[in-house]
Amino acid sequence: MKLQLITFAAFAAVLAGCSAPAKKLDQKVNQEPPIQTNAQLQAQTEDLIENSPDLTATQKSSLHALRETTRQQLSDLQKESLKLRAVLIRDVLNPKYNAREVSMIKDRIEKNERKKLVVMFNTVDEANRVLGREKKITNDDLIMFDLVGPYKLHDEF
Repeated sequence: MKLQLITFAAFAAVLAGCSAPAKKLDQKVNQEPPIQTNAQLQAQTEDLIENSPDLTATQKSSLHALRETTRQQLSDLQKESLKLRAVLIRDVLNPKYNAREVSMIKDRIEKNERKKLVVMFNTVDEANRVLGREKKITNDDLIMFDLVGPYKLHDEF
């Protein structure tokens, strides 16, 4: 019984230590002012890049190009997502409901959302390369690899 209590206490201490970075991140996110539109996020990103005293002109140029490429990729994926959702709503409301087709639409929506994540994660990796940071494989990378494979956009998504 005493050993179980000690084991439980040790486990609780480990969990508390693991949650400290998560709490810090939660605080950081909660302090961030709300962003209502993509245009606001784009403007904020533009300001951050332009007003960063630590970036060289080449880095700023590379980050702007990366930002534009990412914006276009995400915009295309968002358009596809909206189309899929419109088709899904029509199919669900159709008196001749086709469960197989609805399932296929749901699968495509899920794959589209995964593609958005891949684009964002690739952008973070590329931005880090522009900034001279090495890409290190993390536990989060391994988890994401298990979920969607390597951070590459392939047709098999």
